[in-house]
Amino acid sequence: MASFCYLPVGAATIALRSTGSGSPVVLLHSSASNSQQWRKVAAVLGEHHRICMPDFPGCGDSTPWHGRHARRIADDAAIVAAIAEHLGRPVDLVGHSYGGAVALAAARNHPDCIASLAVIEPVAFSLLADGSEPACAGEIADLAGTIWQGLTTGDHAGAMAGFIDYWNGADTWERIGPERRAELTRAIAPIAQEFCAVLSSDLSWDDLAALEMPATVIGGVLSPLPARRLADRIAAALPHAWQSIIAGAGHMAPLSHPMETAALLMAHLDRIPRTHSFAPRAQAA
Repeated sequence: MASFCYLPVGAATIALRSTGSGSPVVLLHSSASNSQQWRKVAAVLGEHHRICMPDFPGCGDSTPWHGRHARRIADDAAIVAAIAEHLGRPVDLVGHSYGGAVALAAARNHPDCIASLAVIEPVAFSLLADGSEPACAGEIADLAGTIWQGLTTGDHAGAMAGFIDYWNGADTWERIGPERRAELTRAIAPIAQEFCAVLSSDLSWDDLAALEMPATVIGGVLSPLPARRLADRIAAALPHAWQSIIAGAGHMAPLSHPMETAALLMAHLDRIPRTHSFAPRAQAA
């Protein structure tokens, strides 16, 4: 059964859509998107699980970021803890792209709230600050520069065109209809906030090595190099991780290959032992 509610998280009001029944699975969406990106995946997973899909601040039906301080990855990770407390039990956590970076932070910050972890090309770009992948770090710095330039010059559409084409392939922006382009252009502020949150994160490789929950890392063959390299290295760093690659898919696999994505997530969920107790730890503000 589908439901909708608003969940207070700190100073934000987060829209939360739910469907299905069974053990809860939280799906975290990517930048320039909202919970609706999971519609086809949720239809499959919801046959066996309760699917909970929040909108990040400034996305979908959630309120904009409040502006009292710079948005941090920990602020969005707290949404996961709030959902687990709302449900009264740990959740199986799935995140794509920015949602994947948030999922990794939530696994570190709120491990007692998470039964298992699945990430689809998480854009945890702060991990590249160790200097081990200079070409990838440089590529992401160029993309961030495109966003900052668009914000400072007022060319929001140009910034979004660069962002969309980077993740979806050259000339994708030109193939999008004018109404959708206008909608995406209005999303420039939360995208910039999410870039800042990712790049300023203190998540480390040691943090990933310390995560004990079962995990799956999913990637696409056609994704940009930084996303593929991060997925490979994150899968290697997590101590209890499986890795899967979707043939023919790029970075936006939940949208371009929803059935393949859902099948891999169902296989992940079927492997999880249901023995976790729920005792969330208090977190510093």
